[in-house]
Amino acid sequence: MAAIDLNLMQQVADSGKYPFLLNSTDVSNVAKIMDAHPDLFGLSWDDPKSKMTDGGCLIQKTIRSDGKTEPNLYGFNFSTQQGVKAYRCFDGHIITNELFGMRGEGKRWIHSNKTLCFDADFPEKPVKEHVILGGVPLFFESISKLCDVAVEITGNTNVLPLKEALEKVESFDTDEYDLELDYMFIDHIGGSITFGFDKDYDYDNSKISSLINYCSEDGSNVRRSNNAVLDVASNALDSGDCNNCVVIKFDRYGLSKEVGISLGHHYSKLAPPETKPMDNYGRYSQKVASHSEGVATVVNDTTVAKWFTESIARELETWEDETITTNLLAAIVAYGTEYGYRLDVSYGWMGPGGMQTIPGIS
Repeated sequence: MAAIDLNLMQQVADSGKYPFLLNSTDVSNVAKIMDAHPDLFGLSWDDPKSKMTDGGCLIQKTIRSDGKTEPNLYGFNFSTQQGVKAYRCFDGHIITNELFGMRGEGKRWIHSNKTLCFDADFPEKPVKEHVILGGVPLFFESISKLCDVAVEITGNTNVLPLKEALEKVESFDTDEYDLELDYMFIDHIGGSITFGFDKDYDYDNSKISSLINYCSEDGSNVRRSNNAVLDVASNALDSGDCNNCVVIKFDRYGLSKEVGISLGHHYSKLAPPETKPMDNYGRYSQKVASHSEGVATVVNDTTVAKWFTESIARELETWEDETITTNLLAAIVAYGTEYGYRLDVSYGWMGPGGMQTIPGIS
């Protein structure tokens, strides 16, 4: 049995309900990636020998305000070795850094899984590795460690702009503990690293504004676009139902002028791994309601801003209602750019329809 059920995927595509989100080309692309890596996808995801954490796929499609296109990316979730101060990249390169050996709340390993993201036109190796860290506070020592990782990935030793940008949002000398490292995107092909910082809704957006002002010049198109994105995202940033991140990129040329804001939901509509909804139905119901409200807020605000056509907005609104597969609208990451905005829309499915619990391997 293969790791991904392409038949289910094709059934959803054939339904015609999601011409933008999922079509036959997407099914063919996933098949092409799976064929290129029998070592990764040859076993069922729940086989003890498999490293996959679920039988789904994450898709990222990009919408640009200038009408240009970018390749679709297809991501697959894998477990990683926990409790070690290192991360092993797909190509075998090992990044040694204390960030990967930290424990979060409840003594849980912060660094627990990764998503390998492929371009089907070049399926031999992932375009990006999405490394979940989840909960690293920003202060002088963690900022230094982040800069060390940036040097190792990009080869650019001039990390002073990155260091100064992170110091704009660090929390060591203030009670406003509202931003912490949630994930990083490692791009070996482009020589870049992207950091996503979880934003606490209890605080205002002044730190984001400071970051925008640092990264982009006064009066520039990029700054105007960054501020326009922040304005659209302000409602979601203030909502406890939404899970939001501030995103910056550093590459071999330096710190990007584009500041991204990731908008998603705070809770899943499924019960946590190894539990059932009825284990604590009251709490489960609260999380489901919050999930629905978070999705509605993000889709509504971005649609009002005309980031999406009405047809795409309808697909986003109904994606999680699918019954053939158990679907997830993950996040919409909006970047202010020289030409206006760029949206990375991330969504996918975790397995067959009717799932009540988030899959996972403990």
